[in-house]
Amino acid sequence: MHMHISGEPEIADNSATPCYGASVRRASRILTRVYDEALAPSGLNLTQFSIAYLLSHHGPATISDLAAWMDTDKTAMGRNLLPMERDRLISIQTGEDRRSRQVALTSSGVARYKKGVPLWQKAQKRVEKLLGKPQATALRSLLRQVAVKSCELVNKSA
Repeated sequence: MHMHISGEPEIADNSATPCYGASVRRASRILTRVYDEALAPSGLNLTQFSIAYLLSHHGPATISDLAAWMDTDKTAMGRNLLPMERDRLISIQTGEDRRSRQVALTSSGVARYKKGVPLWQKAQKRVEKLLGKPQATALRSLLRQVAVKSCELVNKSA
């Protein structure tokens, strides 16, 4: 990666790739890096912080619920939970239905999450500063719209 004189990385021109999907994936990787770097002192990455957020706000949940809330499949969610379980940030127990697994934050998980909140807030502010608050708000609104519209597309094709 080339550097500008200012020390900022030079971004390659994406005009050769008019694909919306590729552009969103690239932006997602960049933003994920911003959050992961900000959250590093908490010992959580963005995905783990998001899982901890959901569990701290909704209480214990099944792996299926977590996967649905984060719009991912159960297998990927299980892979994301493994390091959290290993580090004793979550506990995974058999649910009411023997086929389901109930995930809960442990006291260590709550402590890490609480440590991450101000770090996450700093990352939010950094993104707002980078894009400008109106553009950051517009981006979030547009991405929400994509999620809603994609649900409509999936339901129409089913």
